[in-house]
Amino acid sequence: MKKFGLLILLFTALNILSFSQTTIFSENVGNPSATTLVNVYSGWQNTIPITFTGDVDVRTSTPSTGYTGASGQGNVFITNAVNRYLLISGINTSGFENITLSLGHFKSTNAGSNELLIQVSEDGTNWTQLNYTRATGTGTSNWILITPSGTIPAAVNLRIRFTQTSTGPQFRIDDIILVGTPVISTLTATPTTLPDFEYLQDEGPSLAESYNLSGVGLVPAAGNITVTGTSHYHVGLDSTSLSASINIPYTGGILTSTPIYVRLIAGLTQGNYDGEIITNDGGGALQVDVTCNGEVGAPVPVELTTFSASVIGKNIKLSWNTATEINNYGFEVERSVVKGEWDKIGFVNGNGNSNSPKDYSFVDNNLPAGRQGVTTGKYSYRLKQIDNDGQFEYSKTIEVDMNGVKKFELTQNYPNPFNPTTTISYILPQAGMVKLTLYNILGQEIRTLVNEVKEAGTHSINFNASDLNSGVYVYKIESGSFTQTKKMTLVK
Repeated sequence: MKKFGLLILLFTALNILSFSQTTIFSENVGNPSATTLVNVYSGWQNTIPITFTGDVDVRTSTPSTGYTGASGQGNVFITNAVNRYLLISGINTSGFENITLSLGHFKSTNAGSNELLIQVSEDGTNWTQLNYTRATGTGTSNWILITPSGTIPAAVNLRIRFTQTSTGPQFRIDDIILVGTPVISTLTATPTTLPDFEYLQDEGPSLAESYNLSGVGLVPAAGNITVTGTSHYHVGLDSTSLSASINIPYTGGILTSTPIYVRLIAGLTQGNYDGEIITNDGGGALQVDVTCNGEVGAPVPVELTTFSASVIGKNIKLSWNTATEINNYGFEVERSVVKGEWDKIGFVNGNGNSNSPKDYSFVDNNLPAGRQGVTTGKYSYRLKQIDNDGQFEYSKTIEVDMNGVKKFELTQNYPNPFNPTTTISYILPQAGMVKLTLYNILGQEIRTLVNEVKEAGTHSINFNASDLNSGVYVYKIESGSFTQTKKMTLVK
């Protein structure tokens, strides 16, 4: 029981500490030797960066009394002329919440209620009124302590303005106090794990992933949060410009939710890059970590660069080529005439290991026709590339219509956006010279992808943009009088 009682006391004490209010600002006006304009008065309790301006004055007559904490010395006198004001600027309320204002308030008449307008602002342009009332009638012309209601913002430079709105009563103010609950300096990252970085060796970098970083109660009121990557992961404020570390500025003790982009850098060897920590630190808050998991896969054993089909009489000719080959046993050729059903129709030996382009072809001269459920005249083909160890990978599917291609067509590359490889396909209704050119967004030619005679049919080319920067590119096909362009987006 004693231990239980001690725990209750400790919990209660912590709660009291957590929610106790702290004095942010206190001004008792001092003790002027004579009536003095606020602009030139030097006896303020607070000094720079806090300033006192306006067209009212400080006096010692009618000193504050009658409420707890009344200092009873000098006070600010606001005569009964509309728009006379006192402005206090430079109060730093950042790092606090539940902020309240209290002040000694004297009214020279017992009529009306709250002709002294009290407002707050964090930018000096947009003002929020604080509301209060005081009793009227006999005996109410006196000093009282008021606590206006309303929202007082957390700001690096809070302004409080007192403005006369009447030609009736005169006012005095004293013992101006702001209190608030300190906000614990906190950084928050969401999510705290980024699990899906990947690319194949000799390609890279990975696509960028992101998390959101925010902070409250940061100190000092204006500063930077430092985000630091690792030797394998870089960070940035956008998905293209990333580096080993970045600084994120904040103001008012607050970092608004900011996306942080991360990617696995290029040039890494095959392997796992798991459990690496991106650190987020600064502003007096505890460091927040984001865990990154990624993988660099084995290089593609066979890099297929083109795969096309053309109709020759009653047969279909498939043509493809490779840029490089590693342990390439060969290619199984598969055909589909019913969606989802594939049949092996042939095999073409590979070249094992090769660093030079290799050309392949296969003629399908045994086309099925008339079977129930088959769309007569349309056939789909794909290649099953097999390694010497039995591992395999399928190519993209191409479709051939024996009834004849009716028109030229340049299809949208897939995938799009991409990094760093994508497939571009085009369809020719007749044989002819084909030129496929890549341009940047400014219209400058980057490279020629195809520039040769092609048979009628469906053709595709695998485009590797590992040597290009992220951005939007345009690809254009020309064949006879036919011209067509499309856009693609490279995101690294």
